[in-house]
Amino acid sequence: MFEVYDAWRNLVFRLGIGRHADFRGQANAFWRVQQFAKAATCYRLHLLQHPNDYGSWLDLGFCESFAGRKVAAERAYSMARAVSPQSADALLALARRQAAIGRKLSAFAYYRRALLAAPALELEAQDRSFLGDAYLDEALSVQSGDHSVFLDITDILRYLRHNNHGTGIQRVLLSMVSAWFRKFRRQDVTFVFCREGQSQIFQIAEEDLAALVQATEDPAATVKIYQPYLDKIYAEAPLVEFKRSDAFVIMGAFWISIDYLRSFVDLRSRGVLIGAYIYDLIPVTHPEFVNQSDLNGVLDRFGDVFSQVDFVCTISDFVATEVREILRDRLGRSIPVVAVPLAHDPPPGGDGQIEAAFLKALPPEYVLCMCTIEGRKNHLLLFEVWARLLAKYGDATPPLIVVGRWGWRSEAFKKRLEETQYLSGKIIVLGNLSDAKIDHLYRHCLFTVFPSFAEGWGLPVGESLACGTPCIASNATSIPEVGGDLVRYIDPFDPVAAYPIIEKPLIDRQDLADWRAKIASTFRPRSWGDVVDNFLIQVDHCTQSAKPQPVKEPEALAAGTTYHFDRTVDGSANNWRNRSHKFILQDGWHGIENWGVWSSKPAAQLSITTTLAVGSQVIVRFLILSAPPKRAAQINLKDLQTGVAVRALVPADKSVWVEMTAVVNETQKLVLCLERIDASYAQSDPDRSLYLGLCALVFEAK
Repeated sequence: MFEVYDAWRNLVFRLGIGRHADFRGQANAFWRVQQFAKAATCYRLHLLQHPNDYGSWLDLGFCESFAGRKVAAERAYSMARAVSPQSADALLALARRQAAIGRKLSAFAYYRRALLAAPALELEAQDRSFLGDAYLDEALSVQSGDHSVFLDITDILRYLRHNNHGTGIQRVLLSMVSAWFRKFRRQDVTFVFCREGQSQIFQIAEEDLAALVQATEDPAATVKIYQPYLDKIYAEAPLVEFKRSDAFVIMGAFWISIDYLRSFVDLRSRGVLIGAYIYDLIPVTHPEFVNQSDLNGVLDRFGDVFSQVDFVCTISDFVATEVREILRDRLGRSIPVVAVPLAHDPPPGGDGQIEAAFLKALPPEYVLCMCTIEGRKNHLLLFEVWARLLAKYGDATPPLIVVGRWGWRSEAFKKRLEETQYLSGKIIVLGNLSDAKIDHLYRHCLFTVFPSFAEGWGLPVGESLACGTPCIASNATSIPEVGGDLVRYIDPFDPVAAYPIIEKPLIDRQDLADWRAKIASTFRPRSWGDVVDNFLIQVDHCTQSAKPQPVKEPEALAAGTTYHFDRTVDGSANNWRNRSHKFILQDGWHGIENWGVWSSKPAAQLSITTTLAVGSQVIVRFLILSAPPKRAAQINLKDLQTGVAVRALVPADKSVWVEMTAVVNETQKLVLCLERIDASYAQSDPDRSLYLGLCALVFEAK
């Protein structure tokens, strides 16, 4: 026993902690500076004395995971589950602790759980100070509706596996989720996600989601920091139990996320209404601004969603009009479509620290352009305008600071910059800036410019106004909705006409001052909290007015026609209307990809509806690809109606046609199974299981 005591005493000494130290406090301090191994040690020391401290077990699990000790992390999570607080008092204590150490979103999540468990809970002054009276009024008065709303944020979970900070759509989603936690909202709203290759939908614990989103608000956060939070969400999420008239709404970029089609089929069979939040239709209406290698796949995903949804929310009135027209013209559909405009909030984290060297390097005056550097954003117009300004005013021309990451079709702009030494230093390109630096640039520039050809909203316009800064923007698509008459507009296709509009506030500073004063006195920004409130109201409106599509059998496939399971076909109206071949994939398949579809289980099933007579013998041919690693695959092709199976060998280096004989069953279907049977097969993809690839099929009567 004395040896164990001496070991712990020596460890404490090496950590630089006094023998009577507050181990939990020290652990929190190590956490803040990302010394996770030391933090884990301190949490363990604290838990020796406080074994029922749920929050510390949870934090220990995160720290062990951060430190790369997965087994230890799982043990800590298991202990956390065993002592998980259920009483309102225990949840309240946990909320206070989270608030005390600066984890505001997690604190809100636990306060919410505590108040739901006991609405009459006695709160102290510290609680009321943290929450605010408005939060408490909502908590005591809010009622659940007669249906539940499930908000799908699969896109965010997948995105944070590979990206340090949210941009574009993912930034919008993170802002909305963060706003959700800062106000006590309805009890009948749940955040969910879908797993690739499965039709099931899983519920995310609010406290787990709050911890993840809180982590993304740290300017120093990285993908490595997010992994433990994501792992915990995926490992512990229970299946959602839907009831008739519930609503499922896809919130993210579904065209780069997962294949939702089989989830839609399952939801529709349960009487669940399906909705989507649409950000823009640029791949459909402006395909020239989309990478051509991805275009058909993106259009195909749009076809999947638009053919199945019962209602649509959009981020602008402009996009709402486009969606109605597309639904009518391509699919002959009329469903509820409502606009839920985005916020004008400035970037978060504006009070963060900024290095003195960064501030010193900034020019005394500058104009700001804040957006991804890609062809659609039209930076070439700004180059032409600044070239004319430089020719006329010389070195007195204020520089243009462009902030954004380099994107698709930016080569022409980059070439012009390099050929002219960045227009003699009058164009400055910055990237990967913290929110605090972005906020500073917005508030200290002369004005901002945003000449984009096409948008679904136009976040930089709203951010500029929210910072009190004038903006000159494109008059195209949805952009005028963002700033109304407080913004001055240019034709994005006419740099000559844009020149005097941009020149005027540079040479007439009284005009610029008056413009800025008008914004300060009349602009009323919309917050992300306002957006969330409006979104839930509009979803309720849609669920009351939408008519669920009836559950019906997919249309029969035609004998003799080859059906390709890829997304490289064109996005024509006929393709959007007829998607029957996609519904033959039953159990054991991942989502369709650009080349075809992988099976997710050793045995994957298909059900093909035909027009052939019951009992007909049919030859079915499959174009099969062996999954990596490259090696030949032994497979069984089985008719589940008769039990008859044939074996085939698929080579490692190419796709091949294999065939089988099957019998049409009493419902005029072919029910088949493709099975990989080589027992020594090893998986090579760390994130999912792959067995066989299906590229195409064709069948005909024997």
